[in-house]
Amino acid sequence: MAVERLECVTATLCRIRSGRVDIRRGLGLRAEEDDDAARRDSSARDPRCYPARPTSNALGDRHGRIHMRTHTMRVRWSVAVCAILAGMAIRCTDGTAVGVGPGVALDLAEQRAATIFNVHYDIRFVVPAERGQPITGSVTTSFTLTETGPVVFDFAQPAESVHAVRVAGEPVDFEARDEHVIVAAEATAPGHNVVDLEFTAGDGSLNRQDDFLYALFVPDRARVAFPLFDQPNLKARFRLQLDVPAAWRAVANGSLASREERGGRALLTFTETEAISSYLFAFAAGDFQVEEAERDGRRMAMYHRETDRERLERNVGPIFDLHASALAWLEEYTGIPFPFEKFDFVLVPAFQYGGMEHPGAIFYRADLLLLDESATQHAYLGRASLIAHATAPQWFG
Repeated sequence: MAVERLECVTATLCRIRSGRVDIRRGLGLRAEEDDDAARRDSSARDPRCYPARPTSNALGDRHGRIHMRTHTMRVRWSVAVCAILAGMAIRCTDGTAVGVGPGVALDLAEQRAATIFNVHYDIRFVVPAERGQPITGSVTTSFTLTETGPVVFDFAQPAESVHAVRVAGEPVDFEARDEHVIVAAEATAPGHNVVDLEFTAGDGSLNRQDDFLYALFVPDRARVAFPLFDQPNLKARFRLQLDVPAAWRAVANGSLASREERGGRALLTFTETEAISSYLFAFAAGDFQVEEAERDGRRMAMYHRETDRERLERNVGPIFDLHASALAWLEEYTGIPFPFEKFDFVLVPAFQYGGMEHPGAIFYRADLLLLDESATQHAYLGRASLIAHATAPQWFG
């Protein structure tokens, strides 16, 4: 085993030195493109992966440049060795190890995309009424694994935010570090696997306010809230439960399947989504009002926090009409019926973007749809454009 590990590390170091493994991203290093090309060319000629020594009869400045380049390569090599010896796991050519560091590295994403399929998440969040109290949760992830190896979940929270990990209902050892939760290879097996994780959620991508919150996971912030495989090409089906104060309403990608109230709390269960990327999973909950309408046989709901009834009544009809027009045009243009279960949207005060096109639950910045009475023609055209822009990705992604 020790010999195999040494051979693996040696092979990996060769790949780093030859430029076939890019650790500069994780180490914060940069290199000139011609340096990369020189290392790749030399490694192709040298089976031991050592760069060919530059030869030149030039004198003076050229010698200095060669010396500086060689020195820079030695520094990078030394830093790489130190990182590995410090315990940095790197995926070897035989697939026995996986690179793990802050963020989601390309080699990790590629390895998971090649070995993990049929992903389903059952997620539950318990949201206290008091904003200062932490949100806790659990996620059951079921998936098909094609080969033996550690299973790495992304979770950008401290290690103490992971409370328990179970595989097939049995507690297992795990490692929480570098924004990941690592389940050892011996805990899973090729075929169907079910992993349960209990955690304290991060607030950063849940946008908590005193009496509402909304999840915004674009581009890679689902992992801030809960453990998952946070990469867009590992599409999954999401089933959500929210345990919230009884006075709150909630909306998500799926339809509301049930609502149970007890002891001042409400447990809301939503239907499972279609297979979607993790950054498109979304929900909002809190002190929202709901306006409903039907256009062309399709029910739509608008969640909002507007208290000016006159402003609301002036805008609500045109907002539903614009969405209906966009949906009808896209269905005719593509020849494909609306591809998701339902169509709702949420008007969020001070939303970070003009809109975010989550399937079945589009989020908008409220003031861009609820226009003032003195709004300009430019504002009206902007609203129509924004609605069309947010509706089209329901077909095109």
